[in-house]
Amino acid sequence: MTKIISLLFILLITLFNVGCKEADELKALIDKDDKNEPVNEKNEPPTAEELQDEIRLVAQQIDETIGTATCTNSNQCGALAVGHKACGGPASFLAYSTENTDTTKLFDLASKHQALSKSYNQAIGAMSDCAMVMQPVMACIDNICQKQAP
Repeated sequence: MTKIISLLFILLITLFNVGCKEADELKALIDKDDKNEPVNEKNEPPTAEELQDEIRLVAQQIDETIGTATCTNSNQCGALAVGHKACGGPASFLAYSTENTDTTKLFDLASKHQALSKSYNQAIGAMSDCAMVMQPVMACIDNICQKQAP
């Protein structure tokens, strides 16, 4: 019973401390995660050219991380969303294998690629056809993960 009361007391103190934060401080914490905008060495938003260079570099890192998407069965195959269309959503999908890929690193790189692509699209005022790119079904074909024919 004493443990329960102690835990409730700690929970109430924690909630009280969070509740006492200024609204601006809480909004700043929330907004911090939403911005995720890249910046250059001058702490300014990067130019479209700098974004394009960074997109190429991250795409190369994604390709290197995926390597040859070898597999022994289709359960090891996944579709990685990359890029960002001007209207939203991924620009395309790449096949990868969970068998030989550091998926944590791969997903981090994909998130970075999407954020950079979104920033680039905004920087150049890009427009797109707004067609939704559907996630393909990946399959292990000849021991390589690839898009399955419809």
